[in-house]
Amino acid sequence: MTVHRDEAVFEDACHLKAAVATTGEMGGDAGHGGWTEITLTNVEGNCGIEVATGTEYSTDVDQVTLRVRGDAEMVVLANALEWAGRRLREFAGDRAEPLDGEADAVWSADQPPA
Repeated sequence: MTVHRDEAVFEDACHLKAAVATTGEMGGDAGHGGWTEITLTNVEGNCGIEVATGTEYSTDVDQVTLRVRGDAEMVVLANALEWAGRRLREFAGDRAEPLDGEADAVWSADQPPA
């Protein structure tokens, strides 16, 4: 199974690495084996990341991975992240710089990351 991977580091007063990995479309729901994930990593320990998994936040988390399974889930996650990025840039105003292109893709043919 081919797994498509890409990552980029984003810098301001902090450094955050975003990585994506996906099998791409596999023909349907999770039962067909497709999955997609996004991982956010606190590269230099200077991003305050908190994660809520219900009712409480865990503080000082250095990495967060969100995985969805299925073709539609991949598309819906991509749409949700695009919408969130657009809205956050609007809220940030002039401080938010537009992205200037795509990161270089890294292709791999392995099992999904553990």
